[in-house]
Amino acid sequence: MWILTALSQNKEFRIISSLLLEAIGKTLRPSRIDLQFLPINSMVKLDSAEELIKNKPESEVISYIKFRINNIKLEKALTKIFDDNVLLKINWGGSKNITAINRYRLFNFFFFE
Repeated sequence: MWILTALSQNKEFRIISSLLLEAIGKTLRPSRIDLQFLPINSMVKLDSAEELIKNKPESEVISYIKFRINNIKLEKALTKIFDDNVLLKINWGGSKNITAINRYRLFNFFFFE
């Protein structure tokens, strides 16, 4: 115990341990700054989100979506996914000349995982 106390008072040890803890934190919780595409508030953002996920590991995209909607009821989840303005411009199959979201990999694959 006295060794840990002595080491914790050493400035170099504190810097190294701080850097190590930061690295461990990034490994366990990878930064998802570039995946912050929800809620989708425009059709342009919907297309951008689709483009963004093409180059991302599937597990990272699924993790992000699960984090954002986190076991909540569907009607509540929709408000975390879409802005009201976008909800009026989309439907699953594209009937009535509205954008079909089933053609987006984001919805026909990732939201079912």
